[in-house]
Amino acid sequence: MEKNKNLKEIVIKVEGEKWEAALDKAFKKANATAKIDGFRPGKAPRSMYEKNYGVQSIYSEAMNTLLDEKYKSIITEEKIFPIIEPIVNIVKIDEEGFEVNIVLVTEP
Repeated sequence: MEKNKNLKEIVIKVEGEKWEAALDKAFKKANATAKIDGFRPGKAPRSMYEKNYGVQSIYSEAMNTLLDEKYKSIITEEKIFPIIEPIVNIVKIDEEGFEVNIVLVTEP
C-alpha cells in the first residue's frame, strides 16, 4: 500500500530551559487576571494560583504559545502549504516539557 504523499507528520518536543521560561511567562499572563482572595491581580504566588486554578492551565498556555511559534517556523522553513487545519495529538505534557504530533494535509 502506498503512503499518502499529501500527509506530513511533524513531531514537536520542548523541554528544559525553554519550557521553564514558557511556564513562567504563561503563569505571569494568567496570574495578571486571576481573582484570588487576599491578593491583587498579578500578585498571587504561583503556589496559590496553582491551588485555585490548577497547573494544567499554565501547561496549556505555555504549550500553545510554543506550539504556535514552532509550527509557524516549520511550515515557513520547510515550505509546507497545509490546506486544512492540522490534526494535533498531545503525546505528553508535564513539568518537564511536552511532545506533540501534528499531522498536516498538504497540497497535492
